[in-house]
Amino acid sequence: FDRDGHKDLWTNAGDALASAGNYLTSYGWKKGQPWAVEARIPAVFDYSLGDGQKLTVAMWKGLGLLPATGPEFANSDSLMAELFLPAGSYGPAFLLFDNFGVIKRYNNADSYALAVGLLADRLAGRPDLSRPWPTDIVMLTQQQAKDLQAALNKLNYSAGAVDGIIGRGTRGALQKFQKDKGLVADGFPTVAMLDAVLTAANGA
Repeated sequence: FDRDGHKDLWTNAGDALASAGNYLTSYGWKKGQPWAVEARIPAVFDYSLGDGQKLTVAMWKGLGLLPATGPEFANSDSLMAELFLPAGSYGPAFLLFDNFGVIKRYNNADSYALAVGLLADRLAGRPDLSRPWPTDIVMLTQQQAKDLQAALNKLNYSAGAVDGIIGRGTRGALQKFQKDKGLVADGFPTVAMLDAVLTAANGA
């Protein structure tokens, strides 16, 4: 990168960054497009849309989503985006674009790609998230996830295999349970939600 005739990815920051940029480009990074933008969810919203469905930004805006910060949201109406709710209704929401998937070509974990994207935004001087991450939510262990799935199945909400992996089937079943109970149907599994499902299942 610095034209010294040597490729040094270990001690030369320029070479290392150029190599990373070349890697992203080779997998389809779209220059000038965001990896994601933070969105503000309306008070009444169908959270089942936040589980893999892609719509244009214009369509998301029509459903009531508003930009939380930054100008990219308003200038990307024709781009396809997926709504990502890493903390359910408790934390920030993101519209993900194709570049998010490019980051995941290096590491397929959503948490990794999200961390990389947010760090890059901070380094570029973009504003911090408008909605903070929740710090008081206790997540499920694998055994607790199995207990949740078994209880949802007992209640005929069809969570699928009792494998301890919270996928779309489990989240969809939990959303139906939450909706029937008059709760925010975001499908986000917490210990408190597990307790509610177990209580209902034990009384069934």
